[in-house]
Amino acid sequence: MLQFEINESPSVEAELKRQREENRQLKMERDILNLFKKSDALLCKKKRVRHQFINENEKI
Repeated sequence: MLQFEINESPSVEAELKRQREENRQLKMERDILNLFKKSDALLCKKKRVRHQFINENEKI
């Protein structure tokens, strides 16, 4: 296993801080997109069920 010595200079620390913040932001955006994806799938499913129910009732 390779181990690297990290230079703890202020510029390296600042870059790590910036990348961690960007990573946190990207994770939040991913979670929001996943929620939209799930809610959209649920709404489509409800719409299909409702549409199917209406079509079945029209036959009567």
